[in-house]
Amino acid sequence: FDSIRSLAFSPDGQTLASASRDKTVRLWNVISRKEIAKFIGHKDWVMAIAFSPDGGKLATGSWDRSIKLWDIAKRSEISTFLGHTQEVSAIAFSPDGQVLASASYDHDIRLWDVQTRKEIAVLRGHPEFVRSLSFSPDGRTLASGGGAASIRLWNVASHKQVGEFTA
Repeated sequence: FDSIRSLAFSPDGQTLASASRDKTVRLWNVISRKEIAKFIGHKDWVMAIAFSPDGGKLATGSWDRSIKLWDIAKRSEISTFLGHTQEVSAIAFSPDGQVLASASYDHDIRLWDVQTRKEIAVLRGHPEFVRSLSFSPDGRTLASGGGAASIRLWNVASHKQVGEFTA
C-alpha cells in the first residue's frame, strides 16, 4: 500500500480500515496486525473512509469523484454514489447509519440515503472546498469545515445551514 490518506476503526475496535493513494482500501486485524481484506474499485486515490455505526458497511470516497459502499462480511461492493464534480474529501455516517454525508473540493456536501442509495440533498454555502464532516450524536446536525477557515452547522432534516463558527 502507498501513502495512507485516511483511517477508521470499526465500531468494535477489532478492525482498522485504511484508504490509500494506491486506489485500494484495506482491512487490518488490530490484534494480529495482518491484512484481512483488500477492496479494489476506485480509479484514483482513496481519500476518505468511514464505518457504518453497526460495522457492517464501509464507505469510501476518492479523487475519482465517487463514493463506494462496501459490505464488510461479503467483502464486496454494494453500490457506487456519483454526483460530486471534484474529488471527494470527506465522508461520515449519521449515528443511526441511515444517512451518509460526503464532501468535496467542489464545495458541496451531499446527503445520501444508505438504504435506497439515492441522493437526499445537496448542501451549499461553503466558499471553498469542504474537507471535514461530523454528525452530532443525535444525528440532527451535521458540522462541516474546509478551506475558508469556518465551520458550518446544518440541520439534517431541513437541509438548511443553522450556524457558523469563524476564527
